[in-house]
Amino acid sequence: MAERDELQQYAPQQLWRRSVANRLGTGSVNVTSNVGFMWVPNCSGVPTGTPTLYQGLSPMVVDVTNSRLYFYSNGAWRNAGP
Repeated sequence: MAERDELQQYAPQQLWRRSVANRLGTGSVNVTSNVGFMWVPNCSGVPTGTPTLYQGLSPMVVDVTNSRLYFYSNGAWRNAGP
């Protein structure tokens, strides 16, 4: 029974890790690559919502209307560009 409980706990973690790896990429890519990129969610316009925070992680989003990358830090969305 303990072995089954351990498997039930381990399997979802592995699926989550694979899912995250598929979105974050698996290493360096060539300049001509068409796979292996990090996938970031997007929105139309400057983000205004307050994201749910997780310790050690920072939310990011791409504003596709204005072609800008934002990250949430110290209670506000920050433009990552110049």
